[in-house]
Amino acid sequence: MKPRLAALVLLTAACSSGADDLAPQPGTWAFGASSLVDNSCGGDTTPTEPTGNFTLAATGDAAFSVKDPSFTDLLACSFDGDAFTCPESAAESNKPEPSVDATVTYNVGLSGTIVGATELSGKQTVELTCAGESCDLAASVLGVTQLPCAYAYDFNAATH
Repeated sequence: MKPRLAALVLLTAACSSGADDLAPQPGTWAFGASSLVDNSCGGDTTPTEPTGNFTLAATGDAAFSVKDPSFTDLLACSFDGDAFTCPESAAESNKPEPSVDATVTYNVGLSGTIVGATELSGKQTVELTCAGESCDLAASVLGVTQLPCAYAYDFNAATH
């Protein structure tokens, strides 16, 4: 191989290997350890601690989606180098008590580091908002002191 062609091949390989090398592996993932780091919701519990399994799917160059079975909508994510972000979006809306006029929306976002193709670490943020006349009752049903409110967890996750 001629020296110029060899140099071009090496340069092309070096430039194209970054995102694919760090891309998280599609499939079933599980949240591992998590710890509450912020909480303006108060109360005894926070309703959506990152636990259990979720599905990660590749959606394009430097992009993936996260589907948590506890949410009706998936999170669209992107990464640059080893940093990823899933901008906050409405993951679910529901009525905590069917008979009252209150609909709570869970806005969820993720950000963090791709440790490797099979491991992530980061922060999950959740903002709860409420629409309706009975948001105080909805807060009580959810075990939080007020709506709207927000909280965040640091987490680790790995493929199954």
